[in-house]
Amino acid sequence: MRYLFIIFTLLIALFLLQNVALSQITPRIQAQNSQANTQPLTLELIKERIRIYVSARNAQNKAAIDKAIATEIGRSGIKGIQPSDSILNDLQKLGAGPKTLQALKDLKTRSENRGTRSGNASNKTIILVADFQGPEIERSSVTNTIIDELSDTTREYPDVEIIPLNEPITAKQGRAWANEKGKEHNASIILWGWYDVQQGQVLANVHFQVLKSSLEFLFSSEKQTLLLPLADFLSFQIRLSKEMAYLTFFTAGFVRFQAGDLAGSIDLFTNAIAESNVPQRMVNPADAYLYRSAAHIVKSWLFGGRVPDQAFEDLQQIINLKSDDTGAYTLRCSAHLLRKEYDLAAADCNKAIELEPNEANGYSGRSNVYLQKGDEKSAIADLETAVKLAPSDSDDLRIFYYRGLLALLKDDFDSVILNFNKVIEQDGSPLFIQPFLLARASAYLGKALNDSAVADLKRVIEITPQHPIAYSLLGDAFYNKKDYTSAISNYRRAIELGLNEAEAYTDLGDAYRDNGDTNQALESYSQAIIIDPGYRETYESRASLYMPKNEFDKAIRDYSKSIELDPKGWYGYFSRGYAYHRKKDFDKALSDYGKAIELMPKNAPTYFFRAITHEAKGEIDEAIDDYGLAAKFNPKDASPYFYRGELYRRKSNYDQAINEYSQAINIDSNYVSAYLSRGLTYVLKSDHKNAIPDLTKVLQLTSDPQIRKQVEQTLDSLGVKQVVPNRD
Repeated sequence: MRYLFIIFTLLIALFLLQNVALSQITPRIQAQNSQANTQPLTLELIKERIRIYVSARNAQNKAAIDKAIATEIGRSGIKGIQPSDSILNDLQKLGAGPKTLQALKDLKTRSENRGTRSGNASNKTIILVADFQGPEIERSSVTNTIIDELSDTTREYPDVEIIPLNEPITAKQGRAWANEKGKEHNASIILWGWYDVQQGQVLANVHFQVLKSSLEFLFSSEKQTLLLPLADFLSFQIRLSKEMAYLTFFTAGFVRFQAGDLAGSIDLFTNAIAESNVPQRMVNPADAYLYRSAAHIVKSWLFGGRVPDQAFEDLQQIINLKSDDTGAYTLRCSAHLLRKEYDLAAADCNKAIELEPNEANGYSGRSNVYLQKGDEKSAIADLETAVKLAPSDSDDLRIFYYRGLLALLKDDFDSVILNFNKVIEQDGSPLFIQPFLLARASAYLGKALNDSAVADLKRVIEITPQHPIAYSLLGDAFYNKKDYTSAISNYRRAIELGLNEAEAYTDLGDAYRDNGDTNQALESYSQAIIIDPGYRETYESRASLYMPKNEFDKAIRDYSKSIELDPKGWYGYFSRGYAYHRKKDFDKALSDYGKAIELMPKNAPTYFFRAITHEAKGEIDEAIDDYGLAAKFNPKDASPYFYRGELYRRKSNYDQAINEYSQAINIDSNYVSAYLSRGLTYVLKSDHKNAIPDLTKVLQLTSDPQIRKQVEQTLDSLGVKQVVPNRD
């Protein structure tokens, strides 16, 4: 599940990055990242955090969330507002925690004492309006109409400021002069132009000049020319004012979008869309729908919750305006994926591929659909196509995204690390490198580089303190390091943060088991089964705890459930066979071992344990055969040779027994039991010359008092009086 989550998150992040300009977003949700350049919170974002706090069930988790919200309010403030008594009452009714309410009260006091208003100048949209030059009698009318309209429509947005320049900018002075004036006022945009009245016609030239390079790509043209009858001069002023209002809302919406204020950007894009006049020569009217839908999708991706219908309506509006807009189809595919509407997502990706078969985006999206449906082969095929089609330009990170994802699916951990290193090094937006840090951590875990995995996962937690998958993977890293106490702590934290799935409780149970806490382990396994009765691994883990307690019937019941869930899996039959053996129900044990061998014909342990059961039934020849097969399929294991030697000795076939013991010793030169048995077999053959060195070797290798006593008595009977110290 976590593996799928990581790949799904990577593909969604990639989808959003490649379909809208999200790489510039610096979200403000890093409450515990002391090194982050945090931005002030919006009231809407605080409400979202409070809802998360209210929904948390665990008291410890609630306290941590309350503290995180309070910490961020204390450090960053609330963008654009002063916390009034009415706001405090509303948030208290919503369920704000005690620390959150206290932080709001403290902020209110500070604001009142200092007379300051929260806000961040770097996210402000300043519109500088020059005087429109034209017939003397009408000049101030046009300029004032624009300023009044813009000021009135943006009044509720403290991060949008309208400033009159109080002087014209002529055609001769042009862009360069406008740019200088804009810099003097730290403006984002300068609105300037002129008009003339001739022969009953009004000719107007309007410039909406963007002064920030991060916004330039939004506009197809900064200039618009209008020609209309003089009788329509008043309507011209109103139209021009409303068109400029549209551009102002649209630009301010994108500024908020860049800043990570998704709720605020949705509000501004909505106001832009509501304007009846769109300067279509300057901006694509579909873009406001695009970015509003993207804000909804990103908001759902970051904070959870269902992608709202409005996002789909916006994307449909784009498609209505331009039926071959592949970006709209691929973005809608990502929205359907977040809703887990996989067939609809596939249809949109297929449409994108149909429209642009040589573009990688559609294939990457469809690969995620295949993956969610369990068709890994098709997912890999689509990603391989995406790799071939992705631009090889070093400035385009998609090639590294696709290669890394493909490697993750193929468990090629070196390639995952190599490619995602490029992404992590070049993409400066912490939130959007987070999935790649998770994926790289998974690759580090796959290579047993646990310390490197821990470092990446701690970075993820710095970016998103409430990330359950990061804590779960941290648990894996500490489990691998055999630091079971830390593993338990991190697994529990992941569960507290909402990772309420069978795999999480099974991992927790494994950590408790290996830490020696059987009761807690059994409780965790049982909880996993309650959550997901179909999670096979938990039954096998719980059964393994029943075995040392000699509760064989319980173990058999759990192994039987495992077999029911995966009838083609050899391990369930193998394990149940061993449980039947321990119960001394040898015939059922042999039956299960036989089924395990049928499913996994070259698995040495199954032959080995079946040999033990044959031996317990007195079926010596069958046991010898199975030990032989165990040795064949795992020739580096000395044990099958040793035990086969024991059986040959029982059959008085001493030469064959000695040969088997010798094979075991060749594999493991410190195999005490093999030296002992070979030495004693030589004694049975009256070959004292070869027996004495083997028995002497036993004394060198072991400090076990019983074995030493047996060997010393045997050597004494052979006339050897020396006492040989062991190597310890």
